[in-house]
Amino acid sequence: MSFVQNAATLVVGQLITKLFTFSLNQLLLSYTSPNALGISQLIEFVIDYNLFLSREALRLTIPKLPNDESKRQFVINYSYASIPLLLVFGGPVIYWKIGKIDNEALEFLSPLGINHILLMIFLSLVLELLAEPYYNVNQHIMLDFKTRTRIETTSGFIKCIIQFISTIKITPLMGMQRGDVNSYVLGYLMGQLSSSLSLYVLYLIHFRQLMKPSVVEDSFTESITTKYFKSIFVQQIFKNFLTVGDKFVITSLLNFETQGYYSFISNYGSLIARMLFAPIEESTRITVNTFFKSNKDKRSDFLLFQGCVSNVLKIYVYLLTLLIIFAPLNTNFLLSLVFKNFITDSLVITFKWYWVYLLFLACNGILEALYQSLFASKEMVNKYSAFMLMNSIMFLTTLTVFISKFDLGLQGLIWGNMINMSFRIGYCFYYVIQFIKFKENSLKVHFDVGFASYVPFLTAAGMLTLFQYLYFHGEVQSFRQFIISGVCGIFLVLIAVVAEYQAKKKKSKND
Repeated sequence: MSFVQNAATLVVGQLITKLFTFSLNQLLLSYTSPNALGISQLIEFVIDYNLFLSREALRLTIPKLPNDESKRQFVINYSYASIPLLLVFGGPVIYWKIGKIDNEALEFLSPLGINHILLMIFLSLVLELLAEPYYNVNQHIMLDFKTRTRIETTSGFIKCIIQFISTIKITPLMGMQRGDVNSYVLGYLMGQLSSSLSLYVLYLIHFRQLMKPSVVEDSFTESITTKYFKSIFVQQIFKNFLTVGDKFVITSLLNFETQGYYSFISNYGSLIARMLFAPIEESTRITVNTFFKSNKDKRSDFLLFQGCVSNVLKIYVYLLTLLIIFAPLNTNFLLSLVFKNFITDSLVITFKWYWVYLLFLACNGILEALYQSLFASKEMVNKYSAFMLMNSIMFLTTLTVFISKFDLGLQGLIWGNMINMSFRIGYCFYYVIQFIKFKENSLKVHFDVGFASYVPFLTAAGMLTLFQYLYFHGEVQSFRQFIISGVCGIFLVLIAVVAEYQAKKKKSKND
């Protein structure tokens, strides 16, 4: 198989695993509580962060090894270096986040015990890292994505099934009540442990040999590669902290119930961003990258860029308007209908704020995609990196103040994210507009994305919003009202279709 076919196989395998995981997690939500979900998310964060510390820099270093006969053994040796990295860097993180867990958690987990949790986390990490030599040889020497996909997909299925069976069947046999915090957390840990074990065993079965570290007589290569590893290790830690720094704040300042609610909100709320907006951002980035590859200013390229931005704007105006109008209005009714054991007034209010935050998230995503496509020079990349550093520091500071000083909890977390996104949106918007103005002046072309065509749709949206909030007294509370709200949504979609038809007809007439 070609590289492209292998990559496609990997993507499809990961998608199937995620869908299967999501489906079983839906069933498990009936047997859990916010506290259990919060503790499980903390454990997941600790495991993921330790895996990152132990192997990410090594995985980036291995492709830099020379392609000769000694490469295979170098790959094996560097892969086993993940174990001491876990002990040196991962051990303190596990102790800090789990071993020093507060009395509130001990009350939840007293039958299970912190020591048992620490042991299962450590075993899970070691088993997964023992599979690293096989993973890296398969990935970088054999270039066999098909095998990797098959093994990782099977491991993902095993994890989901074991977690489900453990939570529903096994933990009650151990004296735990189904739905207790202990039952869900133990089920999660057993699923994680089974995933790591199956990953190692499946790779071992495939290769049918034990891969052992041994001395390679090439000190020069080892020295150069080690220097690169040290450099990339520090860089990756810094980059990762900017990415998951909010999780350090959340897991340190919020109680487990609040963490569970946030996990619930972000998992379901971000589904829309992942399913709708992420593909648009990626396709926009790829498309715009092709327009300005040459140094010559071309009128045709700029017009194609204008058409791309116009189409993206069209999708975002319609989708985000529908989301902001109908999602907050129907949140309480839908949550009480589907997730009865999670519903609280605080959760409903926070979910409503999260829909607003998705507006910021979507705008930031598409503007960053445009910025990164239009500005590829080292100067602009460094400038943006410096901005992101300052922005991240401000973001973490804002979160800490909102949560620890003003006790705003989940709402403070979402407001902090919205403030963070606002600065990033402003930064990218400013430079994208500067680029457009420069091209307009140099090419003598007017940049027009057809804002006027959205006036009928947005006017109708405003009127429907006012009608629904007056008629429903602020939110949908019954199935009848839900149907009426749905009819309003269909009516608004029809207005958008008519507006697009009229705009297309007008354009054809002008052409």
